[in-house]
Amino acid sequence: MNDPIDPNNTPGLTDDDAQALDALIEAGYELDAVEEPMRDRAERVARLLGLLGSADADAGANPLLTAATTTNAPKAAAALAPGVSDPRLMAPDADAFDALVECDWDASQTPRLFRERAERIAGVLALLDPPLDGSGFEDAETESLVERTFRIVELARAKDQRSNSAGDLRVRSRYSFRDIATVAAMFLVACSIAWPLITNLREGANQAECSTNLNAAGLGFSLYANDHRGQLPRATQRAGRSGKPGTWWNVGEGRSNSANLFVLASEGYCTIGHLACPGNHEAPTGLDASEHQDWRRPEEVSFSYIIPGARAQRWQDGSRVVVLADRSPVIERARLGERFDPEAISRNHRGRGFNAMFNDGSVVWLVSPVLANGDNIWLPGSHERGGEMRLKGTEHPTGDGDSFVGP
Repeated sequence: MNDPIDPNNTPGLTDDDAQALDALIEAGYELDAVEEPMRDRAERVARLLGLLGSADADAGANPLLTAATTTNAPKAAAALAPGVSDPRLMAPDADAFDALVECDWDASQTPRLFRERAERIAGVLALLDPPLDGSGFEDAETESLVERTFRIVELARAKDQRSNSAGDLRVRSRYSFRDIATVAAMFLVACSIAWPLITNLREGANQAECSTNLNAAGLGFSLYANDHRGQLPRATQRAGRSGKPGTWWNVGEGRSNSANLFVLASEGYCTIGHLACPGNHEAPTGLDASEHQDWRRPEEVSFSYIIPGARAQRWQDGSRVVVLADRSPVIERARLGERFDPEAISRNHRGRGFNAMFNDGSVVWLVSPVLANGDNIWLPGSHERGGEMRLKGTEHPTGDGDSFVGP
């Protein structure tokens, strides 16, 4: 083996050590079955591999293993995938992977838009697991991902050797065990380190874009208020209170509270894209607002809009209330007749928090729906502080200072 002490000498297996490793594998990791000329080297290689699964391994050997993996992985990756210069996931696959992680690796629970891609990704990741029946394994219950990877590669290599002709038992695979193992180990290490960072960067960008869209919508509110004596946009007269059937959460019928918000886009005070959160993959950004009165279904709505009370709140006037916020998780569940957590966080940003815009035009990042004055923006005042935990879609704010947004 190369000298790990010399900093100018890149650690790695020599050709003789690589042959000894192959001989050890072919012998089923039984040193006594290795031919005598290679037995000493095979024993040293076996001790080196044993460090990968040992929590008490000598700390001085770890740099050698790390450097060997780092040095050989790019070469092996180039051989396995010639011509591939950019290994990153395409945007649709990245979104599908995010959805798969969010659904606790259950592809059947991902949104329909990503389900097919999520199922394919889950199938690829499943290849990293060992056979359920433990066939060919000396120890089917193992905690080490690296050890499991080595054993799976060993089984695949043995199967490939059995398929070769009986007269050429020594024919080697095009790629050595060392190359495949380093690529697998590098993949596991890279995913565990880089993926959380990538996810945080993506979510940070979504949060910033969401805030930018709300600021653009705030300008639209100001323009609308200037043209309508300070009033907030309204497509109906007090949705759900005009004597006609319907509730304010029936999106797509033209009489929901979301139809009131849609007025900003349909009358040209902002674009439909300004009313879309990048965290909502169902939100349409190319919809022709002039040909619609509302979003087509509840899943397309990104922001919950303030529900009018007995005396409608006004823009930049009266009590400071939330006018617009990332879609309410309470209304989502209540509309389906499900139990809900009154202090749940909007799903637009993976439960980390949500953006909210007040009637003075300010946009604030919140981590709780309960404001400093105790007002819960997901509920009307009549349902707060231990009140009834059911909604029918006909409730309204209890006063001018009651922030209540939906759907």
